[in-house]
Amino acid sequence: MSIKISEMIKELRLQKGISQEVLAEHMGVTVQAVSKWENGLSCPDIGGLPMLADFFGVSIDRLLTGKEMVSGKNTLPFPDDGIMRVVQAMGNNILDLSEASYDTPIKLILPDISEQPLLTVEIIGNCSIDGDINGSVNAQGYVNCGNVGQSVNAAGGVNCGNVGQCVDAMGSVNCGNVGQCIDAMGGVNCGNVGQSIDAAGDVHCSDIHGDVKADHDVYCRHIDGDVECGGNVILKQ
Repeated sequence: MSIKISEMIKELRLQKGISQEVLAEHMGVTVQAVSKWENGLSCPDIGGLPMLADFFGVSIDRLLTGKEMVSGKNTLPFPDDGIMRVVQAMGNNILDLSEASYDTPIKLILPDISEQPLLTVEIIGNCSIDGDINGSVNAQGYVNCGNVGQSVNAAGGVNCGNVGQCVDAMGSVNCGNVGQCIDAMGGVNCGNVGQSIDAAGDVHCSDIHGDVKADHDVYCRHIDGDVECGGNVILKQ
């Protein structure tokens, strides 16, 4: 079960009988920021948690978990209950506090891409991302995500939106438009490709503005370069 710091902030504010405007003025933030805290759209900066807890007259432990800890037993803001927890943060801004289990994938939570710094994600294992990335993605497994501003490098298959630069995958590639090249150890299904494709399976694309090398068939609407394949070349309307 996720730890709802948003619920605690709203509950403590109502208990204190103050408006969002009063809390915002005390914390030196906008009313919109407080509203986002209480609706779970963002979290206070880590550096502001002591000030927030002091304002409500509670410990940081209670603010984060809804529970008080035994003083001196644990320096972390969680009860000592043997549960593995994952904290995701962008800089010192908490994005998510959640409990983890071995049979449930951890969903990587990202801020809106317009608010991101240039972000590169490296995953030791499979990569399943809820959102877009304006930098690159490197994974030792498969990659499932939205749009990627730069490149994708995966030791498995790639399923994503548009990719600004190249895709290098040890499996199949299913994506939108690719700005530069694709190198895949499986088949390729995508939109337009700015440069070349090298695939160990079939290639299904729209327009390719470079060369195509495929071990099997090539299905495409328009190819600017040369085609080398182990099967047929089928031009689509």
